Amino acid sequence: MGKISDLIYKGTGFNLRLDELSDDLTAQMMVAGVLAVAAHSDGETTSSEINRMVELMREKYPLRSSEALDLITRGVESYADQDSLRSLFSELNDRLPLVHKEELVVMVLEVLAADGVKKPEELAWLEEAVDALGVPDEIMNNVYGKYFAQRNQ
Repeated sequence: MGKISDLIYKGTGFNLRLDELSDDLTAQMMVAGVLAVAAHSDGETTSSEINRMVELMREKYPLRSSEALDLITRGVESYADQDSLRSLFSELNDRLPLVHKEELVVMVLEVLAADGVKKPEELAWLEEAVDALGVPDEIMNNVYGKYFAQRNQ
């Protein structure tokens, strides 16, 4: 059974929790790792994807560009193999409330779209990540709504 805060969020859209991950360096590296692995899911990481990851990390956390880039580099090195990536998703699934999973998936979509090319490998990776994070379909509808609303601004 899900957390009470998740059930309330799913039912009302109301977030009962503050972002408790903002001061947690390990959590920041985990988020950076997810973004970096997503960017490389098609076999390459473009400069536009790197730039977008740095921007997103700086928007979410109080980081300088060099710190964000360092977290991204360390994150991808830490989660490059399938076993560590599965472990990462398992920990994030246990640790993050739905509202933060939603934010993370929106960030992933932004990174995947940064180079302007949608590749089947990226979409397959996204589907696996969403499943591994336990993001329900109704929350994915929110994710796509937020993503497209941000793109149209």
